[in-house]
Amino acid sequence: MSQEKVLSAEISAIFFLLVCLFVTAAFSEVYGQQTQKVNKELARGNFINDVKIILVQKDSITTATSQQIEDFYNTFFIKPGTTFNPILADLAMRRISAEDNIETATYELFDSESGSGTVSRPLTIIVTVKMLDYAAETVVTKGILTQRGFKDFPMIYESKQAQFKFFMNGAVGLYNDVNALFGEGPAFVQGNPIADDPAIRGTRFWMESSIEPGISGISKLGNSNIYWYGEASAVISGRNTTDIYSSGSTIYFGMERLYGGFLATALGKNKDITINANYGRNYFQLNDGFLFAKTSGSSNAGPRGSVYSSSRTAFQKNGNLAIQYKDFK
Repeated sequence: MSQEKVLSAEISAIFFLLVCLFVTAAFSEVYGQQTQKVNKELARGNFINDVKIILVQKDSITTATSQQIEDFYNTFFIKPGTTFNPILADLAMRRISAEDNIETATYELFDSESGSGTVSRPLTIIVTVKMLDYAAETVVTKGILTQRGFKDFPMIYESKQAQFKFFMNGAVGLYNDVNALFGEGPAFVQGNPIADDPAIRGTRFWMESSIEPGISGISKLGNSNIYWYGEASAVISGRNTTDIYSSGSTIYFGMERLYGGFLATALGKNKDITINANYGRNYFQLNDGFLFAKTSGSSNAGPRGSVYSSSRTAFQKNGNLAIQYKDFK
């Protein structure tokens, strides 16, 4: 190849790179760099870094005032510094949507721009509320247990005060690892009973899959600001052949989540106290999960067969108590 052609190819590559950078920058400018959406079921337990509320009315789009945001925080305990739970978020949207001047209230999750790159990154929650100029007639209840029947599946029952629904998580992954554990697996896993065939130099290729069906619910106690909530689920997971630790195929079935708790919001004279407590087989994560994370390869290795896909996220015994007073938690 001549020097001119080489130079031309280099210029074309540089030009293409500049175009890609320009498009990326423009996209980030328009969407505020919150470009990576996160599945709400997979984000359970992730740390909330920021909450934004957008109000849409006719042709105008505004952001919520500081007082409106503070009221949202105190009412639903969805705020920076807490962990994300779709049970609380879904009911919050339902309660907001039930107001006479509200058409819909929805939310989306995004990777926070302050994420550290770990598996369970901090979240930004963007709530969009569409306003009405008139009072609309809203559906009081829906779900399988109402007259609407199975067309509302997976919703079992939903009202302004409560929500019960089925959920399902799952994963399928193909993994290829070359010289895993630096090719010195036996030295790394000494004393580990599940590591009956640790990786040595070479390539290992395997598949993992899992499915987790469950049910979740939350309900308000009368006219109080107290809610009870809980979840129950089972998990089936397995792999088709040897992974980086264990030999052969495996399949596992067991209880995954099984916990209950209560949430008390807007307590005290100034309605600035919140208490959230739960206990059982539940997920827990501290900040971005560097020290305590809901995903752990070590707890999914061996017979569970999901060392990389991490189907297990619940701790076997987990008690949480969070008390918020003004800005102190």
